[in-house]
Amino acid sequence: MNKLVLGAVAALIAGGMAYAADVLPVLAGNTMVTKDANGESKTVINADKTYTSTDAKGVKTMGAVSEEGGKVCFTPAGKAKNCTADFAGHKVGDSFEVKMDDGTKYPVKLVAGH
Repeated sequence: MNKLVLGAVAALIAGGMAYAADVLPVLAGNTMVTKDANGESKTVINADKTYTSTDAKGVKTMGAVSEEGGKVCFTPAGKAKNCTADFAGHKVGDSFEVKMDDGTKYPVKLVAGH
């Protein structure tokens, strides 16, 4: 599930967007729900560019989120950064797949609120 946190893929979008650079200002306050073989995880992006991800077992991972080169990047505390450009064009209520730079893929649903 920690890879999920790297991707967490994080992220939550309150409105449409054309580029990743438009993503972070609208992420705060929503939830990204992802699934893998271990179950469902939820990630919340905060206004201060931090995130908290909770996996199916209730284990929480926190880190930083940033925008770099047209991608949204997640950096869990003490771990390597992992990025994706796959959030562009999505909004709350959308379900889609995210492919991270490390090659992992996750189905994502963006949900309003926490």
